[in-house]
Amino acid sequence: MSAAIGLAGIFGPLLVILGIWSLLFAQHQKKVMDDLKKSPSLFHFGSIVNLFIGIVVVSATSWHGNETFLVPLFGWVQVIRSLIGIFLPKFYLSSFSWSRGVYIFISFVIILWGLGMCRVAFSWL
Repeated sequence: MSAAIGLAGIFGPLLVILGIWSLLFAQHQKKVMDDLKKSPSLFHFGSIVNLFIGIVVVSATSWHGNETFLVPLFGWVQVIRSLIGIFLPKFYLSSFSWSRGVYIFISFVIILWGLGMCRVAFSWL
């Protein structure tokens, strides 16, 4: 469980920061995503890095009955997301064409997930 707490202390604030960034800088996020579509090697490299991160998180944590489940779930999401990126890149890249409302919803989910992980790491009530 201490590994889950440590990883939550790393990825929780990261998710909060990235979620806030995607809300505040929507136009810049769109430019980043458009550039990523134009660079298959960068996209593939990012998928491999996400796979590595996901495998590390999954192997270092286990499921518990409390809110620490957010940490291994994060790892599994990274593994699944990266496998889709590696084996079905066109499908994955087509998801970048969502409407602004979907991006806002996903940004809020990322922020809430990050806050939940921060609660695990820093014992927030």
